[in-house]
Amino acid sequence: MNLLRHLVSILLLPFMVVVVVPRWLLTSWADADSRWPPGSALEMAGRIGGGLLFIAGLALFAWCVILFAKVGRGTLAPWDPTQRLVAVGPYRHVRNPMISGVAAMLAGEALIAGSRLVGFWLALFALINHV
Repeated sequence: MNLLRHLVSILLLPFMVVVVVPRWLLTSWADADSRWPPGSALEMAGRIGGGLLFIAGLALFAWCVILFAKVGRGTLAPWDPTQRLVAVGPYRHVRNPMISGVAAMLAGEALIAGSRLVGFWLALFALINHV
């Protein structure tokens, strides 16, 4: 049951931000978006750098979810918050490292695809979370 709580909160929140919205942008707005020139060094560098950034963001996000479950005894969802304050790991240094992980994943996706629209979505996501 505890695993189900975490999966639901992940599917409803970060999954929408990192998978559903970028996929919609890349498919529905493909004509208005940019892409790396095929076969170019920029494409290769963007894919490698973006892949590394995405993996780092995913690792940070996963670490935060694990800390929420083990230390905080809750989930990332506002309707099922942690029962205890999490002040270990990345939370000792950053107020919301989970958002940083999601933003890193979005930046990685933007670099992998060479997509300005995903980059704009990253900027909007960061602005919304900052406000």
